Amino acid sequence: MKIKPEKIIFFVLLLLINSLPLVVLSYQLLEPSVLLNKDVAGQEVSLADYLRGAYLLLFVITITVAIIALIIHGIKLMTTDIPGVKITSKISIGKALGGLFIALTSYLILNLINPELVSFSKLNLPGIQ
Repeated sequence: MKIKPEKIIFFVLLLLINSLPLVVLSYQLLEPSVLLNKDVAGQEVSLADYLRGAYLLLFVITITVAIIALIIHGIKLMTTDIPGVKITSKISIGKALGGLFIALTSYLILNLINPELVSFSKLNLPGIQ
């Protein structure tokens, strides 16, 4: 039985995402931050600000990759006459749309349940400054 590379990548990413809270809780800065714990306005930059930025970056990367996959497989679908390639392109477009749907609905559901779940505004973790 051959394991598809997509499944391996999915499980590795799932493992990395699930282990992220352990890394964040145990991480201690060795040097001052590049921002010197201050933003442009001179206000303190907290862990919540970093997590908000990382969450937003991951969300944008997810949407960008899904849209690029839609474009690539859409072009492949339009330019080929080979039935096998057309079928795989349609399947890949469905997977990209499914991933885009999951990303957007997960954000909407978390925002609907409690907007603070996606804003990281009141994140207080003991021992982390």
